[in-house]
Amino acid sequence: MTAPAANGGFGLALTLARRELRGGLRGFRLFLACLALGVAAIAGVGSAELAVQRGLEADGRAILGGDVDLRLVHRPASDEQLAYLRSQGRIGTTIDMRAMARAAGNDDGRRQLVQLKAVDEAYPLFGEIELAEGGDIQEMLLPRGGVYGAAADAAVLDSLDLAPGDQVRVGEAVFEIRDAITREPDRSTR
Repeated sequence: MTAPAANGGFGLALTLARRELRGGLRGFRLFLACLALGVAAIAGVGSAELAVQRGLEADGRAILGGDVDLRLVHRPASDEQLAYLRSQGRIGTTIDMRAMARAAGNDDGRRQLVQLKAVDEAYPLFGEIELAEGGDIQEMLLPRGGVYGAAADAAVLDSLDLAPGDQVRVGEAVFEIRDAITREPDRSTR
């Protein structure tokens, strides 16, 4: 019997293979299957890492919606903080919150937990927001007849049985659904 090589490598693999052969080919097949599975797992992880890295390099700005994503919880940024950020470059402000939404004028009990996002005129800084009907997001959000516009994910519209032109109530506020969102540049980070 030989001792395994101290530094591992091919000598160690050969020694382990010889030991497995003592039990017959059945044990050796299991050894080879485990070895192949390990190599495949390592290659798969490396390949996935490379794909994520290349995707971030190519679309990082659109994925984040900008170069940097700063968040404050339960408080707005101060005027001094905003002035500093504006001195560093172009900024956009969004406010996110969760709320219960329901169809306005139809209280059939159906409600949906939704993620609300209020955006400023700079949104989106990078990438494009795609709407089912096309059009400009900023124009669509403007008030018409005293009611602000909103765009929603198609899944939310289906869940609440809403379509463009219908109104949705969030708390005491009423919004008119004007379009469905098909692609949102910073959605994957939320």
